[in-house]
Amino acid sequence: MSTELSPNDRKLLESVEQSYHQLAAEAKKKHSPVKEASESGIVKIRSVCKRQPNLRMALMTESAEIMEPFFMGCDTKVSKMVQISLNAIHKLINFEAVSQVITAANNLLNCLWNLMESGVEELRLLQTITLLITTNSLVKSESLAKALSLCFRLHFTKNSTTNNTASATIRQLVSAVFERVQTEDQIPAESNEVHDIKFDDIKTGKYTPTSLRPAASDAFFFFQDLVQLVNAEQPFWLTGLTEMTRTFGLELLELIFSAFPDVFYKPHSSKIFRDIVNALCIYIKSQFLFVDSSTTQSLIASIVNNNNNSNPSVVTSSNSSMNSSLNSMSNNNSVTPAFLLRGVYIPLLFNTTKIKYKPFFIEQLDKLEAPTAPEGHGLSSAFACVLEIVESLTNVIESDLQSNCNEINEHIEAVHNFSEETRLLHENLLNASCCGILGAFSLLLDASTDESVTELILSKMKTLAGLYGIYELDEARDATLTSICKSSLPPNYSLSVLNLSQTSENNSKSISRTTSLDKSDSINITNLISQQNSHNTSGASYLGTNESSETRQQVIAVGTPLPTPSLPQNAQQGPVLLTSKNLQCMNAILNVANSHGSVLNEKSWHIILTTLQHLVWILGLKPTNGGSLKIGRAGTEAGASTNALITTAAMSDLPVLSTMLSRLFESSHYASVGDLLSQVFQSSQHLKTESLLHLVNALVKLSQESMDIAYNNREPSLFAIAKLLETAIVNLHRIDIIWKQLTSHFLEVCSHPHIKMREWGVEALCNLVKSTLSQTQSDEKPETEADNTETTGTVKQFMFLSPLQELSYISHPDIRQKQLDCVLQILQSNGDVLNYGWNQIIEIVGAINETQNENLIRLAFQCLQLINADFLAMIPSNCLVLCVDTTAKFGSQIQELNASLTAIGLLWNIADFLHSNQNKIKSIFEQNPKPDLSETDKNSVTNESNSFDSLWMALFTRLGDLCIDSRASVRKSSAQTLFATLSTHGTILEASTWKSVLWDVLFPLLDRVKALANAASSDKITDSKAMGSGGSNIIIHHSRNTAQKQWSETQVLVLSGVSRILSIKLDLLVNMDDFYKTWTLLLGFIESSALNQNSEVSLSALKCFQEILCLTKCANNDNNSNNCQNLWDAAWNSWYKIGSKTTELKDISTETSDIVNKNIDMTSVYVPSQAFLTSLIQIFPYLFIHIKHKFSESDFHKLSEVLQNTLSVPLINSDASLPYMLSLSMAEPLTPLQENILFVVETLQKEILVDPDLHPLLPSIFHQYLALSCYAVNIIPPHLPIFNKTPITPQLISAEISALNSNTYTSLGERALKNALSLYQKTANETIVIKSNILHSIIKTLKISLCLKYSCPSQTTWKLGVNTLLTALQIGLPIARINSSDFIGIWADLALCFDGFLFPVSKPASTQTLEEQQFDESLDVKIVELIRDSIMPFAAQIPQEFVLQIVSLLNKGSIHSATNSSPVETTRKLREDFARTCFETLLQFSFLSPKGNPGLFIQSSGNDLIPDHSIGIVNKLAVTSILQRFNEVVIKYVEDERLCPCPLPRHRMGEISFVLKALATLIISLKKAPVGSVEPHVWDLLIRLYPHIVDCTTSNSVQVNRSLREVLHQYSDLLSAPQPMSQKALNNGV
Repeated sequence: MSTELSPNDRKLLESVEQSYHQLAAEAKKKHSPVKEASESGIVKIRSVCKRQPNLRMALMTESAEIMEPFFMGCDTKVSKMVQISLNAIHKLINFEAVSQVITAANNLLNCLWNLMESGVEELRLLQTITLLITTNSLVKSESLAKALSLCFRLHFTKNSTTNNTASATIRQLVSAVFERVQTEDQIPAESNEVHDIKFDDIKTGKYTPTSLRPAASDAFFFFQDLVQLVNAEQPFWLTGLTEMTRTFGLELLELIFSAFPDVFYKPHSSKIFRDIVNALCIYIKSQFLFVDSSTTQSLIASIVNNNNNSNPSVVTSSNSSMNSSLNSMSNNNSVTPAFLLRGVYIPLLFNTTKIKYKPFFIEQLDKLEAPTAPEGHGLSSAFACVLEIVESLTNVIESDLQSNCNEINEHIEAVHNFSEETRLLHENLLNASCCGILGAFSLLLDASTDESVTELILSKMKTLAGLYGIYELDEARDATLTSICKSSLPPNYSLSVLNLSQTSENNSKSISRTTSLDKSDSINITNLISQQNSHNTSGASYLGTNESSETRQQVIAVGTPLPTPSLPQNAQQGPVLLTSKNLQCMNAILNVANSHGSVLNEKSWHIILTTLQHLVWILGLKPTNGGSLKIGRAGTEAGASTNALITTAAMSDLPVLSTMLSRLFESSHYASVGDLLSQVFQSSQHLKTESLLHLVNALVKLSQESMDIAYNNREPSLFAIAKLLETAIVNLHRIDIIWKQLTSHFLEVCSHPHIKMREWGVEALCNLVKSTLSQTQSDEKPETEADNTETTGTVKQFMFLSPLQELSYISHPDIRQKQLDCVLQILQSNGDVLNYGWNQIIEIVGAINETQNENLIRLAFQCLQLINADFLAMIPSNCLVLCVDTTAKFGSQIQELNASLTAIGLLWNIADFLHSNQNKIKSIFEQNPKPDLSETDKNSVTNESNSFDSLWMALFTRLGDLCIDSRASVRKSSAQTLFATLSTHGTILEASTWKSVLWDVLFPLLDRVKALANAASSDKITDSKAMGSGGSNIIIHHSRNTAQKQWSETQVLVLSGVSRILSIKLDLLVNMDDFYKTWTLLLGFIESSALNQNSEVSLSALKCFQEILCLTKCANNDNNSNNCQNLWDAAWNSWYKIGSKTTELKDISTETSDIVNKNIDMTSVYVPSQAFLTSLIQIFPYLFIHIKHKFSESDFHKLSEVLQNTLSVPLINSDASLPYMLSLSMAEPLTPLQENILFVVETLQKEILVDPDLHPLLPSIFHQYLALSCYAVNIIPPHLPIFNKTPITPQLISAEISALNSNTYTSLGERALKNALSLYQKTANETIVIKSNILHSIIKTLKISLCLKYSCPSQTTWKLGVNTLLTALQIGLPIARINSSDFIGIWADLALCFDGFLFPVSKPASTQTLEEQQFDESLDVKIVELIRDSIMPFAAQIPQEFVLQIVSLLNKGSIHSATNSSPVETTRKLREDFARTCFETLLQFSFLSPKGNPGLFIQSSGNDLIPDHSIGIVNKLAVTSILQRFNEVVIKYVEDERLCPCPLPRHRMGEISFVLKALATLIISLKKAPVGSVEPHVWDLLIRLYPHIVDCTTSNSVQVNRSLREVLHQYSDLLSAPQPMSQKALNNGV
């Protein structure tokens, strides 16, 4: 169907058809294919118009076929046909009828490119390309690159018209390309996703930035290739183009910068900007390698020409400030500023008339040869460009900041408030320029010889460092700082931290906005900065170009470099020089740190601080208290091994630098604290928390490096530690942020083996702790807010004191010294406000051990004394247990004895405090939980115990532990304190607590002391072992010269203390359920101690025993009588065990004999002392009071066993028994032991006589007395059961022992015998006495001493015995006659007793006087008289055997006593009275008629007697024995007198005289006797004796003759035979 066309469409259609016709007409002859194609085109275009109502759309759909004839026409290279074809193409392009398919554009460009190569219609080609690119966006990407390349190719043709037209075309096309970008930027992008640009791939031309839109990508690639061509490098995008004049390239660059500055605000243009800046850097670098102004003429001219551009741009700005600075520098210096590097000297030219050089160089651009520039002009221009770029960057960025942003923190905040687009723009500008700028500045700073130029460079670098930090471009910022730091150090000074290549490797992880300094092939900033300051600056190398000495830097200091970890340990480093330029750079570092600290991270701070540390070391600045620095004197530099030589000119600058260093660290806090600090911090900036942490981390890292150096035994720097302290002190108000990190590091430093490191570490830590506590005190809240901040205060004080406490785990003595000094200062200055840190303070003080010396112990104890003296009331109640533990710990330490003893006194003070403040402490405990107790204390506290009593338990437990200390003095003091505390303050304790005291403190203490005492050595302690704390010898008394003796003293103190406590607190303790267990356990300890071989311990145990037996509370408690009786029964059993075990007689005699005979040391054989035995016996009366109601005979036997065994223990002559030996001089020499034994028995006697219930024990009392009386004759009596039932078998005490004890044994036995007699006198008629044969026992006992008689140790013994016997028989014989059946057994022993006494085996002493003899004879006579008066008259009631024995004794006594004397004993008096009494008694009872004494005679049954007159046996025996004895004496006398011419001894004369008298008496008695009563043989014997009597008449003795005459007169009646009775009677009657 046909449609109506618009006039323009119709006109276009007609024009295209006309072009087809013209082309066909021209080609019909030679180019028929073109003709045919043209004709087909006419048909095609007409048909298309008919199908589509829109001609443009119709042409676009078939544009390939429609334009094909024209392409064929161009291919013919025929000018006419080419013109027709190009005109038609122009029309279609103008009508926008060219297809958007890329193939259409490519076909067109291929056609044009062929025409260009053929040189056909070049101007038409330029017009076509211009029309194609400017009218639409059909041509882009590679097609656009090909079109531009075509134009550049035409620009370089030799035809000037084509050349100029191509130049204009190119300028138009460049504008079109960048206009496309502007148009494209106005259209919102479909995605906001941003991709990283891979610059390395871009350089290869194979990569299209994905972040760029199509038009921007084309512009980017074009600009990139343009720069490449300017740099004489191959393009990546403009294919087919190999070269281009730099002038034209620079003009195009100028066009782009001037016309399209907004395009370069986009990310895709940062690479271009970077390349420009990098080009400047490369040029500056090349100046110090070689100088060739011709090769850089165009570049320099273009850069200089930019100064005259009136429009502001990114990289150009007003340079008035720079020029003014440069001009001022030029005018003020008499010496021309210059750059000197690696031997290359380049003067710096400053253009004072800004217009002078620009027209000249601009005019020279059209000349064929470049003009000769002045020396240094190129470098000066490049330097100016770099300064302008920095200034422009600063202006661009600061223009977007608020006008009131004067502080760095405000800048950071403003940047955060920027839009994303603005922020991204700033970051891209900084990223793009950083490498070039830093590379240029690093070279220029290294080469600068002028102070003003150096200052200008440093100021720009400081500005850049701040900008990089604000925008978090960490690598750029750090590179800038590294460059400045390298310049501040001496030449060739090596620091690994300033090596960017190493730091980049170590810091591989970076944030997205950090730039990489190694991504550009054109410039390696890492290498540039690494080579900075690494050249030789001494000698002619500086002066090779300019010999002026002023180009050299002034040397201000010579010092030794600080060792670094990278330096080998044995490497030697020579002195280094510091110049004024170094200090100028150091000043710049300090300014950066002071003004831009908020934008520095840890790495940045590390770079700065490491540099400052090395500079401080070289300058010899010394850290002082608080962390500040000052000029150290020679030899006093802390950490410096050599002295720094500083010139006079530099001395004035050092205090300024030191002050700046201090301000650097003072500026790390938010705001000043109070008005006092405001002046210090008014010029400082304030770091945020994150920045402060960066600073601290860097200092810590730096300090760790110093520690690593010190580990290798090299001198470390103390700079980092000092500045850590200073930083912390000025940040006290927020110290909790950095507290943990600081203190952890300080603690690590304190553990370092290097003494200097440790000293500063602990100094820093202690100063910090003291400062924080003081700050906390000043910042305390008002009372109204105190409750709300209590928990916070607790946490803070705990946090502040924890590091100080952790110092206790470090073993170095100097650390402990500083720690304790700090604690002492804290107590003195802040002790009154230290509310929550007492726990840690006390733990610090108590952190003592055996490795600490005496000085540390004294210092720690000084702190403890201060706490106990001034702050005990301020310590929280739950900390008092810890205070007790710590005080006890000082008591147990062994380094300082005085401290231990004083610590025990402090425990007493604590006890007083608890007692005085009990109400307050109890109320606190009621509100708070129980105090923290150790495991031992928890086990020692019952569930019923309250917290207050638990506190007491902790005190008692610690005192108990001290009681087993290894030192005797400590044990003694502790025991005294423990028991004094219990007795004084025990009244406030509850019953359950007392139970815990007994079972968890006292009894375990007794057990441990006992075990330790048993294990103690008995070796003598020499004086060298007993050294006091002062080092002087201590002389030890012999009673304490062994460990065993010292432990014995402790045993005494502990046992006596426990016993005393039990007696004092009996009212409370007796009501406890387990009191019986308590009682028996205590008795067990007393028993074991009493059995101890140490006399002191055993004696003390008995005293304790006696003390607890003096209690009457239990005995008076009727409700618990049974329980009480059990207690006393247990006590009685313990007493018996003690007595029986200590006095058992097993081998006692043998051991004692060996001791005496062989001089064996008494320590090898244990013999109880007399004092011990005495004390043991003294206890019984107190015990008997409680057990008398149940005291049985078996109990008495046990008692007797103990009593008798104690007497058998020998009294050893030792120091212990000396008091007892001295008592022997008394009138009645009894030892105290013997006295008490008698007292015990007498006490029992009294109780038995009074108490009817005890009456059955009366015989036992008798037996005990009698047994004791045996000791008078040195006989050990058997125990009572044996003593009562069997005859006494004498067991004599050894002669040696009895010699020591004879007097006392005699007195004991005699007194016991008296008591027995006295008791018998009182109780003889008692039935139990009669039934128990007491009289018999008395006789048996007396028989021993009476038979021994003169052999008794003391003569008083047998004399007392005979008197006792006489008295007892006078009392007992009448009773025996009445109760004959109960006394059957006494007669035999009585007869033996009489016989042994009257006729003893022993002889009297040779020294016996006549009076003594007469006294002894009188006693014998008393016995005979007793027989005569009390026995013989009652012979009928007496056993016959006894009577016969008595008659035999009388018979024997009548003659034997007078004739038994030894011949040599001429001085002894014969017992004439005794013999006469015996004879008279014998005769008296022998010849009485049976009527007078019928029972005397026994009738004989023999047949030889007269039946009517029975003859008594007594008569027979008596008369016969007398006559036989007379016969022997008379015959012996006659024979002796005949043989001896001398008179016989007096006693022989006395004997014969007595016999003759007795014979006369006998004859008289026989004559008076009835005839039948005298046997015939008696008369025979009497008559046969007569001749011998006659032989005696030859004696010359008057006494003998008198007696002889008397007997001869009696014989007169016998001269005649006897007469019968009747006759005799008659004779008598006559």
